[in-house]
Amino acid sequence: MNKIILSKTRKEELSELAEYLIHEYNSDSERTQPHEIAEKLGIKYSLNDYNGEFLGLIDYKLQRFHIYLHIEKKGKLSTPQVRYSFAHELGHFYIYNHRKELMKNGIMSHSQVGVSSSDNIYEKEADYFASCLLLPESRYKPDIANAEFSMGLIFDLCSKYRVSVQAALIRYISLGPHPIMVVRSIDGKVTERHTRHNDFPYYNLKLKEGGLVPDGTAAGEMYSLDSKPNHITRRVRASSWFVRAEAEKSEEEFTEMALYYKPLNQVLSVIW
Repeated sequence: MNKIILSKTRKEELSELAEYLIHEYNSDSERTQPHEIAEKLGIKYSLNDYNGEFLGLIDYKLQRFHIYLHIEKKGKLSTPQVRYSFAHELGHFYIYNHRKELMKNGIMSHSQVGVSSSDNIYEKEADYFASCLLLPESRYKPDIANAEFSMGLIFDLCSKYRVSVQAALIRYISLGPHPIMVVRSIDGKVTERHTRHNDFPYYNLKLKEGGLVPDGTAAGEMYSLDSKPNHITRRVRASSWFVRAEAEKSEEEFTEMALYYKPLNQVLSVIW
């Protein structure tokens, strides 16, 4: 499986497209409202519990576009996951080659819980578009430009823009000044969805057999606990997480916060 990486030029194109869509169709000055944009574009949408088969889906029938959003009993249109799914499906509509494919086949790939989209260019582009739509550079960058990195800052931004911690972190990696890395794991196994700031000094992870998170890390500690807290913060050695660190600066330390998401048995590790 080849991991698809978007070029800098393509990311800039998607960011500009999202900014234009916000300017033209969104009246809220601070927070993007995907449903408001959809309504102005004439796109119908449905909210329902689809048994977790997908988070979002868009189809084209009888010359009409329709977006379906998975929403659980206590969920709302304003919840971060629903907002992100909505923005993702709007990407399939608004990105020209996506809409062309959608009109040809009637349906696009849909987002499944816990499934990586790294091998699908349409999903990868829609993911990036969604982050740009909900966290537009023109608004988000001034919030982080002169602020020291902390998870407190990320939590504040999540509240302001009504997005998930993961979405805020990934956007920070693209636009923020401080080098951080985010590693996602499910059931103790690291997924393909790990990413780093260009200035973060390490890349290759030192994983256990089967791709499991290494010992001596906050993530490893989290998975070892029967009763898991919402998060654990630890100082960790570079050599615990990274291969190259064994030969260079093995004693260098980072801060790692491991955030636990119970429904997926997922740990999101933020390292800085």
